[in-house]
Amino acid sequence: MGERVQSLRPYLWMLLGSIAFALMGALAHALGAYCDWQVIALARSLLPLCFILPIAVAGRTKLVVWKPASLWLRSLAGSFSMMSTFFALTRLPVSDVYTLANMFPIWVAVLSATLLGEPPSRGVWLAVVSGIGGVVLIQQPHIADGNFAALVALNSSFLTAIAMIGLHRLRGIGTEAIVIHFSAVALLCCGACFVAFERTKDFLPSLSGWPSLLLLGIGVTATVGQVGLTKAFVSG
Repeated sequence: MGERVQSLRPYLWMLLGSIAFALMGALAHALGAYCDWQVIALARSLLPLCFILPIAVAGRTKLVVWKPASLWLRSLAGSFSMMSTFFALTRLPVSDVYTLANMFPIWVAVLSATLLGEPPSRGVWLAVVSGIGGVVLIQQPHIADGNFAALVALNSSFLTAIAMIGLHRLRGIGTEAIVIHFSAVALLCCGACFVAFERTKDFLPSLSGWPSLLLLGIGVTATVGQVGLTKAFVSG
């Protein structure tokens, strides 16, 4: 019984992470009416760092910075994926964004042959083809219109796959250390985007009232989702 629970644990973590990220997406879409995607991305990277860092310090978690290279692969690919997702969430319905962004398991299966040395089986290839076909049928109106946000969301799924493969290689590094590294790198990337790209909404109103609660909700759900996703891919 204990072994069975142990084998199911990565899937339960993945389920928890997926639910948390779905809630985060809904909050981010609602925030699009109040602030630019750069502000949302900043909150998404800063708040988990503030939540997890004290826990890591209290638990004397060994933090990592420069090595291994897979850690930087995970953090950089994840950062660009995150920014792409928030850009799309402020311009498309949540369901459409996550239909495209959640294609990352398909890309993981395709890339695993090259990056992990694990060629997909025939059944997996059949699932890949049917999955891509289903997404094309669902997203055909956006694709036909050449909607840039839809292409950005699709790019997000590919980057997420690269990040997850990097994450899978990080066995032996604590969950808190991985989340802190990713959040710190993402914060730097989001800060650069905040300065480099034009914003159309005033920044200050997003720091008070209802928008501030939505930003806090994004931080909480992002933290839960990040921990769940990290534990799933490191242990499973």
